[in-house]
Amino acid sequence: MNHETNHPASATVLGIDAIAPAHGHKCSPSQPNFEIPEYEALDDAGFPYLRPARLIDELPISQRAAALELATEKMSQLLGIPANRTIPFGAPVYVAFMSRPEAKKHSQSVHLLRLGESIPLTFCVPNSTLEPSRMPLS
Repeated sequence: MNHETNHPASATVLGIDAIAPAHGHKCSPSQPNFEIPEYEALDDAGFPYLRPARLIDELPISQRAAALELATEKMSQLLGIPANRTIPFGAPVYVAFMSRPEAKKHSQSVHLLRLGESIPLTFCVPNSTLEPSRMPLS
């Protein structure tokens, strides 16, 4: 059950079947399991509809910490540098890796300057083969 929308959770995985335990896929032992739930969004006319969650902010609170840990690992791989800490939910991604001036000059600044809450769930998929250039910005 998605505690934020009171709708049953779904194991839809945005076109990637890597983390949905309901489909028999599990994360590696060092990584926590979580499902991508349905999220109640608004259409162009302002009417609610259900769709798979796309951002960490759209996950239930209980799943956000696990998603941020996975996103930290993916971002570390993307940047080629280790993280100093887990990416925080309400702060920019760069605080886990470097200073703001360094982040602004970095080739991946578009990812480093976003808030942890706005990281796409594609960063939270273990063993994903997404290329950095194909990772969505929102």
